[in-house]
Amino acid sequence: MIISIIQLGNLTTTLLLLLLLLPPTSSQFTTLTCPSLGTPRIIPASTSSPTKIRIAVIRDDVTLCTLIRSNQDGTGRGPVARSYGSKWEASAGHFAKADSGLNIVCYSREGAIPVCDMTLPPLEEETQQYVLETRRRFLSKEAEAARFLEQATFGQTKEDIDALVATGNNFTSWVYDQMYNVSMSSHREFFRRRTNPKFEYPNEIGAVGSTPCEQYSRWRKYALTSRDSIQGRRMNWNKFLTIDKPEGIDGYVWKVDGHFRTITKDHPTFTNGSLVELGVRHRIPNPDGNAFKIDCIGCRVPIGNLSRYLPQNYISNPAVSIEGVEGRTNDLFPYRVVDLPPFKSSQFLSIENATAFHHLFAQWIHADENGLLNTTSLDGTDQCDGHPNFRQPLPVNERDSPPGTIPTVFGRSTDAATGEVHVFAFDPHLTLRENTLENPLEDGGGDLVMDTDSLVAGTQVRCQNAQMNFLNEKNCKLSYLKSACTPNTFPKKVIILDDANLASIREITGRNVYAVTGFSLTEVNNATGIPYFRPPCRPGRRTSRWIKNDADLECANSAGLGPMSLKTFRDIIDAIISDGSDQNYNPNIVDVTRNVLECDKQDVQKYDLGNVMANDGSCWMHSHPYEQSVFDLTGIDPNEYTVISDNVVSFSTSFLYESIVVGNRAIYPLLGKFGDYVVLDGTEDAPLDDSTVQILKSMHYNPAGRAVLICGSPLEVASDPLHGDQGFDVVVPEGSGYGTSSTWQVAAQRHTTWAHLALHAKDQLRQRVVWSLSQIIAVGVKSNGGSRVAVEKTEPYLVFYDMFVRNGFGSYRDLMREFSYNVLMAEWLSFIGNKSLQWNLMNGNGPNYPDENVR
Repeated sequence: MIISIIQLGNLTTTLLLLLLLLPPTSSQFTTLTCPSLGTPRIIPASTSSPTKIRIAVIRDDVTLCTLIRSNQDGTGRGPVARSYGSKWEASAGHFAKADSGLNIVCYSREGAIPVCDMTLPPLEEETQQYVLETRRRFLSKEAEAARFLEQATFGQTKEDIDALVATGNNFTSWVYDQMYNVSMSSHREFFRRRTNPKFEYPNEIGAVGSTPCEQYSRWRKYALTSRDSIQGRRMNWNKFLTIDKPEGIDGYVWKVDGHFRTITKDHPTFTNGSLVELGVRHRIPNPDGNAFKIDCIGCRVPIGNLSRYLPQNYISNPAVSIEGVEGRTNDLFPYRVVDLPPFKSSQFLSIENATAFHHLFAQWIHADENGLLNTTSLDGTDQCDGHPNFRQPLPVNERDSPPGTIPTVFGRSTDAATGEVHVFAFDPHLTLRENTLENPLEDGGGDLVMDTDSLVAGTQVRCQNAQMNFLNEKNCKLSYLKSACTPNTFPKKVIILDDANLASIREITGRNVYAVTGFSLTEVNNATGIPYFRPPCRPGRRTSRWIKNDADLECANSAGLGPMSLKTFRDIIDAIISDGSDQNYNPNIVDVTRNVLECDKQDVQKYDLGNVMANDGSCWMHSHPYEQSVFDLTGIDPNEYTVISDNVVSFSTSFLYESIVVGNRAIYPLLGKFGDYVVLDGTEDAPLDDSTVQILKSMHYNPAGRAVLICGSPLEVASDPLHGDQGFDVVVPEGSGYGTSSTWQVAAQRHTTWAHLALHAKDQLRQRVVWSLSQIIAVGVKSNGGSRVAVEKTEPYLVFYDMFVRNGFGSYRDLMREFSYNVLMAEWLSFIGNKSLQWNLMNGNGPNYPDENVR
């Protein structure tokens, strides 16, 4: 029979399968429906045989129909099955097991409500029963919105719930708005905008403004600051407070590391009532890692002694005062008082208020004790003339104190409303500059690097120009500034051999330094009858000098050079003038060395090659190899030469070739070419390395003024001075002596950033998605001590997390590409320091090829 059915073909087989899939006849099952609310329905059942029921599926998501087994008195309730907007299913627990005896089969037919057939196992006791119950979920619009936001955000607020309810709980619209309309909240941006720590010295990533007269300079009314209590990590350096009563001064003078801070009328006392011993150096230790608790008038300042770093007592922080000492320029008061704009005006803001942070900070953050200069009106005035440059702090080197303690600069302001006179002390803060993808620093930050070049390692600002990569390549720009820096380079100390500097060298050193002219290409050696040097086109390595000839507008090929010769010298000149990276750059004189490139045969014996026009249209005239060279002619009778201009001289032909240059060898010291940018590298080429000439040097990254590629990095924004200094801090490299906050405090900054954005960011859906992604792709901190990214540094970790923020709604492939190049991932996977082909090409290393013969 079965064989004959199969032989009937596919149609019969299909019909048979459909018949097998139809539900059993209703006579085999008892058809039931879920009861009304509050009216449970008992299902007849026995202890001897299974019970079979057929029941419709609950299709809405607010009704719950449950089947339970309980005792007849209502006790011993246990869930059996349920339907809640879907097919019936076994409830979690005993009946979810395969051997429980419960069997559920559901059927769906087009146009009909799905039904399920359930076979219930026999009751275990006569007192038991199966019961159907119905419940309905009633949610308000607010509750419905709250449930959604609970899943899509880090926590809902009343405002968020009301806004969603106002849209009719349009969840699709909310998700779309979060993905495409709400601005991204960057963790790196949040951190950098709030990084305004008190800081006396430059740092690798930024520096204090050069003078107190600059816009956004900070001022305070309290004499001692949190910076006075922070010692360098790994260094036994603290600052020291000394209080004394000098003769002739009506009051008690407070000094920190020998520099005047304030004067008080009464003999200072410790907070326990005992008098402060005068003339004794008191160590200022860190108050339990919370240095900010010092920064207010009347706040307790910890005091130790020379042998103890922990507080032994406390002293009240006095207000800044200069009464009775102003004008004592020789000792206490070396700088002019700055006349500040009216206090609490738009030009001189009152900042730092505890209510802007939290009421718990009111004990340590007092209103109207900190000011922000919000104007450029003091720039260009003489008010800050003679003030210290806070980018170049001078060392003090007092025993047991940090080198480079900076004297205090004072300011005076009048309250715009009350007319009260306020006295302030300049309060240096670290400033971070913007170097974003869209707006990279014009010179890559080279000006700041050169400003801090002479400082010790760790306080020199690094070049902020980022390597070109797939993130910034579309926004990189060209800079022609002489301060334009490239990554991993250092500024050059150069002196320009121009008119002004040659005259200054003669004045400073007393040496006769001049450029010499009058050399002839065809001058013949009387002894041999041939010119002093060989033709530039002769075979082998030949060097020739070419001088820019702006007067010849036509730049005709006066020597009749062949096409190969013209191309050879044109290409070499072009390469030199477009590069500008030579040790001695000169915009008007170039020395061309021909090694491989060939000349036309007709030009091999030519001594004078005439003019060559470069590809940029400039004209270059072939000249003698020593023409316009700068010599130290000290010792030659001035009557032997004729001064043609202020810095150029000529000699008689015989003297020139017998005393200045013999053959192709210079007799007198040769400094370079007239107009050279000579790099001072510490060699013994007098007189340029004479210490008295160092004042003529200038710092340049790009003395040639050539095109330098300038690139930024994602969200490398500037710090916002209006955020105050109750924000984030930075870490100075260990061993430099210029410490900052403790390690654990700085390490906690990235956690604070994350928590704040999780609670307050507007792009909550993005932040929630990003958190999930960060749990999939994670990095840790190396524990073997070999980490090149210190654990307490904040920004590298925020840059890593920002990769998820920027790509949270993008392509996972883009995310994988980006974190593969991240420095933390490189360290975690041990490929940090690997050099790309681009890096090798940009740094002159060339491509590397597999070669078994190279070790």
